[in-house]
Amino acid sequence: MVAPDEERAWVCLDRPSALVEVALPDGAVVERCPLPVSAVLSPGPDGLPALAPRTGHRPAVRRRSLPRPPDGGTAPAAGPRPYRQVGPAGFGFPHSWEPDRSHLGGPGVELPDGDLLYAGTVHDGRGLQPGGSFVVRRAPSDGAPRWVFRTDRPATALDVDGDVAHIAYDDGELVTLATVDGTVRRRAPLTLGPIVLHPTALTVPAPGRLLVGTADGRVLDCEYAP
Repeated sequence: MVAPDEERAWVCLDRPSALVEVALPDGAVVERCPLPVSAVLSPGPDGLPALAPRTGHRPAVRRRSLPRPPDGGTAPAAGPRPYRQVGPAGFGFPHSWEPDRSHLGGPGVELPDGDLLYAGTVHDGRGLQPGGSFVVRRAPSDGAPRWVFRTDRPATALDVDGDVAHIAYDDGELVTLATVDGTVRRRAPLTLGPIVLHPTALTVPAPGRLLVGTADGRVLDCEYAP
């Protein structure tokens, strides 16, 4: 996730689990914060990173920021710079809203009204089953799903642009959903000429624009009509 000042970025590592702040001009590590569990990183509505456990029972989202130098510059402040919690305690409901199923969380965002929009999968010992991948919008109070969109393939990335959410899937499909009710606005494979690409990352740098990272090392700058 790129910071609002576009001088740094936050990267969530899996093994060992950590949140790392990186300077964009030269890639230098500014700060590294170990995490107790593997987590998913996504932007909050205030431009700060939000973290949720990748597995487990409670997707307790936290918004985090680093204190900046007193002069407003981008150089590291003197002394330790621990991450500090600046938002509320967040979501305290189980990943699964279905009592007889176990769900695994994936990429997501916190919406301006406080709802959590994220992708995930239904755990099954036989592997991912048809309809076992989902995108859900949940209320922050009790985790009740407002709507659920299901597919057969796992999502690799998700971001929001105004009233729509863009989701990338591991088979190359891009899906755009209305955040209010989950209806499909558009759905098509990500292609470059005759080649179907496999997206691994997706972000909205500006309204009507997508940056999509692919498994073969490309970064596509895409525009779309609202």
